[in-house]
Amino acid sequence: MRRSKSVVLDDEMKATIKALPEKKKNQLLLRLVRKDAKLVDQIRYEYIENEETQELRREELEESFDEILSDLQTRDIALSWWLSHIRGMSSKITWHAQVTKDKFGDIYLNLMVINRVMKMIDDMYEDDMQNYRLDAYAIGRIYEYFVRRLKRLVKAMDKLHEDLFLELSDEWRIVAFYFNNNKFLEEAKYHELYPSDVENFF
Repeated sequence: MRRSKSVVLDDEMKATIKALPEKKKNQLLLRLVRKDAKLVDQIRYEYIENEETQELRREELEESFDEILSDLQTRDIALSWWLSHIRGMSSKITWHAQVTKDKFGDIYLNLMVINRVMKMIDDMYEDDMQNYRLDAYAIGRIYEYFVRRLKRLVKAMDKLHEDLFLELSDEWRIVAFYFNNNKFLEEAKYHELYPSDVENFF
């Protein structure tokens, strides 16, 4: 579905809208709001849930990601399809962060997915180097995507209160481990991301 373009309102149109009868303004507002799912969710979070469900929403996302990742393993889904599922989870995290302003959750959930997938890949190919080589292209694309996400997460850490660093230190330590032990992360330097960037957080 093609998204409609935003319209710039001139001063005359703004004045006209403000002068509309209250009933008409409410009708127009409801019509517009229901076309924007994220705005509806923001209103629900801020005014119905009173911004008290941030942690609950985060936990529910984590549980749903556990199910998705377990499904990728148990159903033997081709590695070439993993990236679409990973991107889907990333989109849900972005939605959650934008709606709830959950800076910690944005970083934590992304790291959880990244680390879990990297471990899954390592476990799959630990004793099967032939298939590892056959799937190298798909693995490379997944890791390239992760490097771009990690670069954003490193910047996001600058905006996070230092009191929360400790709660994320284990996740960053795992990332650092893979930086030092995984050939697919060797090219991270081409994205201007280095092991020292993540080692600052633990």
